Amino acid sequence: MIRTLTLLVCLLSSSELFSQNIFGQKLDSVFSMMHTQNQLKSYKLRTLFFALLCFFGTLQVAGQTLTVSPEHPKPGDLIEIVYSPKGGALEKQERIFCSAILFDRLLPSQVQLKLDRQGEAYTASIPTSKETQLVAFKFFNGQVSDGKSSSYQYVLYDEKKQPVVGARYAQASLLTEVRDMRFYGLKVPDYQRAFELLRQEKRGSIENRFQVSIVKAYYTCLLKIDGPVAEKQLLQYLASLDQQNKTEKFYILNFWLYRILNRQELSQRSLAGLKLDFPNSAMFFTERYSAIESAKSGNEMERMLRKLTDDYNDAGNEECKLILADFAMLFNRKLSVAFGKDYNFEKFYSYLKKDTSPLYRSITANEIAGYLSSRNVCLPEAEKISLLSIKYLDSAINVVPLEENLEILKLNKFKSSACYGKVLYQNKKYTQALAVFEDLIAKGGEKDIELKTWYALALAKNKQFAKALPFLEEAISGGAANQDISEAFRESFMALGGTVQNYEVRLATLYDKAGKRETSELHSRMINEPMPDFMLTDANGKKVSLGNLKGKTVVMDFWAMWCFPCKQSFPGMQKLVDKYAGQDVVFLFVNTAEKNRNGLTARVSGYMKENKYSFNVLFDQPKTNSPEAFELFSLLKLQSLPTKIVVDKNGRMRFKSTGYLGSDEAVVKELSDQIELVR
Repeated sequence: MIRTLTLLVCLLSSSELFSQNIFGQKLDSVFSMMHTQNQLKSYKLRTLFFALLCFFGTLQVAGQTLTVSPEHPKPGDLIEIVYSPKGGALEKQERIFCSAILFDRLLPSQVQLKLDRQGEAYTASIPTSKETQLVAFKFFNGQVSDGKSSSYQYVLYDEKKQPVVGARYAQASLLTEVRDMRFYGLKVPDYQRAFELLRQEKRGSIENRFQVSIVKAYYTCLLKIDGPVAEKQLLQYLASLDQQNKTEKFYILNFWLYRILNRQELSQRSLAGLKLDFPNSAMFFTERYSAIESAKSGNEMERMLRKLTDDYNDAGNEECKLILADFAMLFNRKLSVAFGKDYNFEKFYSYLKKDTSPLYRSITANEIAGYLSSRNVCLPEAEKISLLSIKYLDSAINVVPLEENLEILKLNKFKSSACYGKVLYQNKKYTQALAVFEDLIAKGGEKDIELKTWYALALAKNKQFAKALPFLEEAISGGAANQDISEAFRESFMALGGTVQNYEVRLATLYDKAGKRETSELHSRMINEPMPDFMLTDANGKKVSLGNLKGKTVVMDFWAMWCFPCKQSFPGMQKLVDKYAGQDVVFLFVNTAEKNRNGLTARVSGYMKENKYSFNVLFDQPKTNSPEAFELFSLLKLQSLPTKIVVDKNGRMRFKSTGYLGSDEAVVKELSDQIELVR
């Protein structure tokens, strides 16, 4: 076999054969021959094979920097790649990394590939499933990319060497979907190219399980290109559907296409028919899954998930079974967290062990350790769980040693270690806690105020007062003072020869600095932008406009039912609502960017009632001809949820913030300070 390969090297290197097409065909033949004879299991042959790939990959740099084999990959194939950076932006980079997107059943997932260096080229392999439709690659080092990523797309083929169903849909998605465009760094959607791909897809695969997604994407693209033509064709297509039997697909197509046309009444009528005739349709999976979020205990969540799983398994729908398979790991994570917060550690560990990802195991464990620590309960168990989180991360680093993942792993290692040190401190293991904090400070944690505060407390407990004092003073002047810090500061100050009088003077000076710093930071974050007027409705259909609220300070909280951080901030927001009740401050909770609008008003009202929130909830509406976008969300150019906006009495936007601050107290303090400054 080695002799055969040597002869092939000589043959393929001859000038008359060395063209891009012939090279690809010959290379594919070599791979096929080796794969057929099952010789790739041999390490030496595999190395020689990659050397052959690298040899040609290096020589043909001017024409092609990426070689893929097989030439016409089929679903289920192992795809081998050879990449040469020569002549490109990455040529002089010491390390190169590769990300890949695989589309399976039209759904993209991103993975990191381990590149092996062979001379001047890099090799890697990526397995595909029987459902894979497209694979795309990107080569980079940090912010530097080779700039050719958009050409590294490879569709998969059927037995007739035709693109498999859904391959062109995946190519179109890379041109139009923000999530996928970001992979290639594309900033402007290319609807024209996407439409041509979707037209081919629609023509060749109109009757298959992907029909709904393909047809929906096709008409969405056409609307972007030529609205009147799209509307005419859509109505004709809907008319043809009316002649068919009322299958599950019939209802779903009607729902989406009428929604694209912004004919909400007809869209909702189709959805109602679907729910009546096909209650366990995949369309309702998200709705039922979202309802599980409201479970009050791990046992209740477990019952709801089992019922959901049983219903969709019994539906006999292949798509439903695939959805359940996709969500299985997420179910385990949510149940692990729920039981951890119930202090049911037996079930917490049981579901945690079912998670196959060391990284997500660590994240889940750290969440529960932090939860127990913040409530100062079950601290011995919290210590055990926190240490487990670190061990999972260490195993994850060994599994995936790639730069992008390493950055994520390092960040989580920092969080998990900080939590572990905190729990050790709470368990009065001050020497061990100090060792953890010292290590984190030495590894770059000196800029983290919270970490330095815990470090200072641990130093004081270990009688290292001279080291502790500067950190304690920084914590107090930085606005992070609490009872523990104040006591540690007093003990350290007095132990170093201070007097009571000097202590009180110094403490007053530090608090004065904290107040001035806080006021200065608040002023620096102030903006003064015009706030566009809007008209929104509440659950009862009552209209509310910003124009009618002039003369009052308005706090707007943009949120969604699916947004966990949004809901985390609600207890703090309720305290704010109560605090300013009867004053000239109005709170508006704008529900927006909902992925599932079926029964939305009832679900939102039920959630508010169940949690005893007295919020004035308003509903943002989908944009005409673009139901995936929302009117006010788009008008204000919001990027994420939750987003909070404070508007002054003159209708000017003065503060805009995103995210959850971590505690009720932090939410109340930040917004109270902002409100008082603009009143």
